[in-house]
Amino acid sequence: LERKLKLRKFEASEIQATLRQLESLGYLDDERVANARVRSYLRKGYSISGAIQKARTLGVSDEVLKKTRTAARLAESKDADSTPEALMQFLNQKLRRKTDDRSVTRVRRYYRARGHRVPELKRALEGLNLKWPKK
Repeated sequence: LERKLKLRKFEASEIQATLRQLESLGYLDDERVANARVRSYLRKGYSISGAIQKARTLGVSDEVLKKTRTAARLAESKDADSTPEALMQFLNQKLRRKTDDRSVTRVRRYYRARGHRVPELKRALEGLNLKWPKK
């Protein structure tokens, strides 16, 4: 916000006063914003690591991201949607009954780009009775 206000040519004293007022009212909360962004990425199929990596672009501190990661892991342990079965459901939805090597490779790249680890992808594919494609 500070950077945006500077770009709009506001005075430094005005910017600081505004930021203090917004902070005192509870409108500026990096942790809440980071949590919301991570949850959004998780709903899109990103792993926790992938979501945290994307959230780094917010410019929040590493301490806030560490708390966000902890909160996401805690939510994951309580959430049925984050189980290996949920990943299998995501994969099934992405594949749409296309089980040829090319389609499986495409979906595998899609999930790897979102931070999912190879072992969890292999388990999910095996759960769908699909083989890990050879290169």
